[in-house]
Amino acid sequence: MTHLLRAGTGGGLQPHVQAGDLVVATAAERDEGFTDRLAPPGWPALADPALTRRLMQSAAASGHRTHTGVVVTTATCYPDPHESEPRWLRSHRLGALAIEMELAARFLVAQLHGIMAGGVLTVDGNLLTAAEDLSDHDPGRTVVADAGVG
Repeated sequence: MTHLLRAGTGGGLQPHVQAGDLVVATAAERDEGFTDRLAPPGWPALADPALTRRLMQSAAASGHRTHTGVVVTTATCYPDPHESEPRWLRSHRLGALAIEMELAARFLVAQLHGIMAGGVLTVDGNLLTAAEDLSDHDPGRTVVADAGVG
């Protein structure tokens, strides 16, 4: 294997990242736990730059609004009742574009094995405007399906 690509869904973390938009990930914050067993906590999970450029070009050519930048990989998007605020709010304040559950592990495993990895997400909602319990989350709605990723 020489390439690893994730095409999936994620939730927007910035006001301008809305359902139906595409997000091409340049890196993934490691907030999921698994990758701590593979690399030191401060080590970044990076997408391959050449593959990321190709994904950016393809996403832009699709006609869908496209964003490029850091995403957050988490084990769960649901709030922890023991924390005063959701963990993803810190990432939002730092400029993360979206949240999802797989890219950090894929990027890091690819780095360890010399594989080119990239990721593109269709935004299926925005956590800034979602119900606190995410009861309004609907990844199957038309605007998500029309983006053709995920």
